[in-house]
Amino acid sequence: MWAGGASAQASDAAQAKAEGRFVRALTAQALGDGPAAADVLDEILAATPGDPTVLLLRAEVAATPADAVYYARRSADAAPGRADVWLGLARSLRGAGQPAAAADALGTAQRLAPDDVDVLLAVVELAAEQRDDARERDALQRLVQIGDTAGARLRLSALAQAAGDLDQALGHARAAARLAPSDPAVGRRLAELERPATGTPVAAAPTPAPPPSTDPPAPAASGTDGAALFAAGQYAQAADALLAELDDDPRRVGTWALALQALARTADPRAGATADDALLLFSSVPAVVVGAAEAYAAAGRDGDARDTAQRGLDALDRLGDAVPDAPALRARLDALLSR
Repeated sequence: MWAGGASAQASDAAQAKAEGRFVRALTAQALGDGPAAADVLDEILAATPGDPTVLLLRAEVAATPADAVYYARRSADAAPGRADVWLGLARSLRGAGQPAAAADALGTAQRLAPDDVDVLLAVVELAAEQRDDARERDALQRLVQIGDTAGARLRLSALAQAAGDLDQALGHARAAARLAPSDPAVGRRLAELERPATGTPVAAAPTPAPPPSTDPPAPAASGTDGAALFAAGQYAQAADALLAELDDDPRRVGTWALALQALARTADPRAGATADDALLLFSSVPAVVVGAAEAYAAAGRDGDARDTAQRGLDALDRLGDAVPDAPALRARLDALLSR
């Protein structure tokens, strides 16, 4: 009896020690100290090498995209029935520049947890990047069944218009108007689609040919497009122009990043809602995340601003040299967090 009791006590002590270490790792991660978190997690894995939760966190604090994929794969192998580990693997694969493999991992996560909001948002984001309209539309439709948002409805409206279904496009725009009746982007979208009632036809939006780019759009010679207005320092006018461009094609990643900057610089009341919509589609694109953090700060949403800024720093740490403008983006985040 005594020996059995001693064994149980030792086991409890070991478990408590491992849990304490895991909390230390989580704290280090929250403070942005990835190397410290990795060291603690490696200590835990030395004793329990197959723990999927520890492996998943280890992937999140990995020093390189390749390391992140390695630990995330081990996590998925250890717990193939858990949707969260497949979602983590998908994020790691995407960060390592393997979108096709990321889509496969997300497919597994979605089969395991078809109503998981985080999984669905990741599917929407990756499908938009890959220009997979059908998969993006299916995920968005599931999302609005779980928790309807104006941003999701606007995107569904744009996808329906691109497919030539103007009635459905108008229906989604009206649903967005019920959810956010004072949102200027919703108003513009609704007005555009209701123009046929006044005798002005609206053609189905063509499917854009170029893939998304994180580079801002090239300024037009006339100086009247959003990027040219921004370059000229006319931020209020640039914000209006850039948001109108996004109404026409929400897949323009560079336009999202520039629009968020323009809204932040003018403290435009649309800044917060636009950041919400941008992160719905492109939550892992550093330029968009940085712009969203600044937009949240301008909107007075300090908690969201700091959380998003930390997410941006984490993304830059993961991607490293894969982001050519990383130093400038990091400087903007450091400036925001130092306020």
